[in-house]
Amino acid sequence: MRFSGQARSGCTLYSDNINVGDAHTSCGEDPPIPDGYSVRSRNARTATLDSYLAGSGNLLLLKMDVEGHEGQVTASRNCFS
Repeated sequence: MRFSGQARSGCTLYSDNINVGDAHTSCGEDPPIPDGYSVRSRNARTATLDSYLAGSGNLLLLKMDVEGHEGQVTASRNCFS
């Protein structure tokens, strides 16, 4: 899931063969896949945080493991108002 910018489709999701939690998403061109990584999806859809949470009511807790990119994820205009 991509939570900043615009929703997209046709993204590539790939992760480490051992630590599958080490996932990366690349939209647009096919990314070079590093040794020791595998493609998990070549047609992943992404969403903005606002669109993902739309209609879900009040947000009480948001757990993120985004390796220091919290500002990009929470840059949404509406989800925390």
